[in-house]
Amino acid sequence: MRPLRHLWVLLPLVIAGCGGLGGLGGGPQKYTRTYQVPFDTVWTAAVQMLEQRQVELKEADKGRGKIVTDWLYRESEKRMGVRKVRWMERYRVVLQVSPGKKRTEVVAYATAQEKRPGGKEAYRWSRTESTGELEIEVLDSIGQAVESAGKKEVEAVK
Repeated sequence: MRPLRHLWVLLPLVIAGCGGLGGLGGGPQKYTRTYQVPFDTVWTAAVQMLEQRQVELKEADKGRGKIVTDWLYRESEKRMGVRKVRWMERYRVVLQVSPGKKRTEVVAYATAQEKRPGGKEAYRWSRTESTGELEIEVLDSIGQAVESAGKKEVEAVK
């Protein structure tokens, strides 16, 4: 009977510990879009879109179809108790551009980190999950750039 009493003490700790891992045990959430245009059109549109937004690229390997941005920083507000405080967040976006027959698939995911506003946590970045908003915004922007590039190609043919 005595071992069961200890089980009730340990069980909530085990559950809380596993719940605290969130989805960070695996890889980041991936978002995919398919564009009905050739690889070169999508690649050029993606790189130009990032350049127009002054996003620095850590890697742009057209042969592998991989684009990796440098860290993108932003401030956000989160609640700590009853007051709002500013937290720093940073994201590194990875785009994998894959050619197909008359279509191109783009997979986007982001590595996200945050820096808390005080104590020893204010000096280091901690891994967190991306909400997906940034990845979807990037894919939407690529879609708009591809659409714009398609219109320019049609006008050039006329």
